[in-house]
Amino acid sequence: MTEIFQEYSENNDSGALLASLRVVVRVQGIIQVVEQIGMARRGLQKASAGETAI
Repeated sequence: MTEIFQEYSENNDSGALLASLRVVVRVQGIIQVVEQIGMARRGLQKASAGETAI
């Protein structure tokens, strides 16, 4: 997870960030991911759906 956000901070590619988060959510599950990144579950769900929540 740290690597995902580090890459984002280096290149500001929100599309790549969201794509990476979608993959992690599918693998780990949304509850575990929101606990790791400190984001609201609904915000991550919107981001995973392609809406602009981040």
